[in-house]
Amino acid sequence: MYGKINLKPTGKITVNSLGTWIFTYTTGEIGFKCRGKLLICMRHCSDWSNPQFDSPQDEGYTSVKSNKKVRFDVEFSAWKNFAYHPWQHILEITLKRGKLEKEDKIIVTLGDKNFGSLGIRGQSFAEPEFKFRVFVDPKGEAKFHELEDKSFHIPLVATSFSDLEITLPSQPIKGYLGRTTIRALDQYGNTTTLPKGKKIILYNDRKKIEIKSKNKGKKWIEASGNFLKDLSEKVIRVNLHMPDVNLEIKSNPCIQRKDNKKLLWGEIHAHSYLCDGTRWPEELLCFARDEARLDFASITSHDWELNENIFNRLKKTTNKLYSPGKFAIFLGFEWSGQHKNGGDHNIYFAGDEGELLSCGHTQYNYRKYISDRYPNSLLPPWVEPWMLKTPYENLKDVYSNLKNHNAMLIPHGGGRRANLDYHHPKLEPVLEITSCHQTFEQLAWESLHKGYRMGFIGGSDDHRGNPGDSHSTCRTENLNLPQHSGLVAAYSDECNRESIWSAFFRKEVYATTGARIILNFSINGHSMGSSIRQSKAEEARNIRISVFGTAPIRCIEIWRNARPLRSWEIQNLDYEIEYKDKERLDKIKWDNCILSGKEVKPCSSASGIPIKRADVVYYAKVVQFDGHTAWSSPVWIDFVTHK
Repeated sequence: MYGKINLKPTGKITVNSLGTWIFTYTTGEIGFKCRGKLLICMRHCSDWSNPQFDSPQDEGYTSVKSNKKVRFDVEFSAWKNFAYHPWQHILEITLKRGKLEKEDKIIVTLGDKNFGSLGIRGQSFAEPEFKFRVFVDPKGEAKFHELEDKSFHIPLVATSFSDLEITLPSQPIKGYLGRTTIRALDQYGNTTTLPKGKKIILYNDRKKIEIKSKNKGKKWIEASGNFLKDLSEKVIRVNLHMPDVNLEIKSNPCIQRKDNKKLLWGEIHAHSYLCDGTRWPEELLCFARDEARLDFASITSHDWELNENIFNRLKKTTNKLYSPGKFAIFLGFEWSGQHKNGGDHNIYFAGDEGELLSCGHTQYNYRKYISDRYPNSLLPPWVEPWMLKTPYENLKDVYSNLKNHNAMLIPHGGGRRANLDYHHPKLEPVLEITSCHQTFEQLAWESLHKGYRMGFIGGSDDHRGNPGDSHSTCRTENLNLPQHSGLVAAYSDECNRESIWSAFFRKEVYATTGARIILNFSINGHSMGSSIRQSKAEEARNIRISVFGTAPIRCIEIWRNARPLRSWEIQNLDYEIEYKDKERLDKIKWDNCILSGKEVKPCSSASGIPIKRADVVYYAKVVQFDGHTAWSSPVWIDFVTHK
């Protein structure tokens, strides 16, 4: 009745390659009337290059033709049709003059080369199930019907080997965590196949082994030689050399700690096909465990697309893949509320169970908050009654309902920036200071000035399907994710939910922009995340920082009360600092803080809980020459006078 459509060619596409793809729509029994529309949609996280219609000789040129003499209006928009989220990268084709009868054709050529164009570029990140969706409104009545065809499913595969990555655990731990892993990457950061038959040499001052990649299609391997078996040095790194291509790289550092704490790496802010991300939760968690070599992870799909059935699927996957002692997974989701109602916060649960407290489906949010900005947005055909239910649209309602759960909220800056006028000290131990969006140090400064005692973590807000190692997209004009993904490092007793959860609430965690920089920060022997009391104003604070970098260190900074206090210019891989802040505690003040044109003042309470801003707050910041950065969680000091 509504016609049919197919796409050619079919088959695998190499990421970021130029090509031509042709959609052929054949009209159905009712034909295609004037003002009828055809929509070809992609997910908004894709960086497939935008089609253009004005320069036939340039990349991306797209043509629309028919076997009849008719005229079309053609438009591409990434945001106008927000109600179609996440399928809102839409090529909209409208018949403006004439009409089509049954069995007539509309031919849409993405990357038409007939006039000199080299074609159009595919997405730069690999995806096993890339998909187009197509909708048709043949009568021009704003009533759309989906057309499906198996040709719309296209595997996007990595290009050839460009680089290798070698990863060590940050400290030797008996059993599972004592592994040396080698992974192959293409030039866009996608995991690809190891070069077959190439010799790989791993070596350091104590050991040398040779490896040959024999298995066709292998993407990563674990080295059989254990460089960490007898760790007598303070720090170990392993060098990787591939003679055939003259490749030489150095691993991240591994150190032996004197206490029993384990330094574990995680990424707990990633999106899946359950919302607007890439890959299914199972695939993402396996990537995090096997390819990114993380110790813990979480999939935090936007609540905009979730209902109880979908959330239960996520819950089942999370609990199935959780492996205590080897790989910890937390059940979670992103509460993507409007900024005025609290802004973006990820919500996590300590155990097997949790409750979906949605800020509202896309369709609810579009109608209530967004339709005035996009008044001409087309409405999709998939709206169901549950999508329009009144949700938990204010963060205060979420706080109230989470009292019955062992839960944690983490505010972040990407998307709808977290509104720090909302805060719950017992539920929000940390904030996300860096992600693929950018670095959000202002968010950290605001929290400190308000008096909140929140540690710092890194994340990704990954939509590419690579939690723990998400690289920037090649094109950022639609979804701007220009940075490498961040990581969170946690000093934990064990690699399980309970211990890592405790590390978060102790705030014994820190953030990096993705490099496995080892950072220790303490004041008067108290580790990062501590709140300590000092009764003698004249007593100096003994600050200790030790850094083991993944590249030469450019500088180490101490920040006090959200202002830089002291910095050291460094050119070493490793460095230790001991510094005494001798300024009297009762003389140290907080400067006025103006952010986004508004003065940030200390809060006396949040969510009914009294808040006292610490007299002095310190944290450390490390910047490497390669640009990678690490931030410790702060240490808070309260000056206590005895009367």
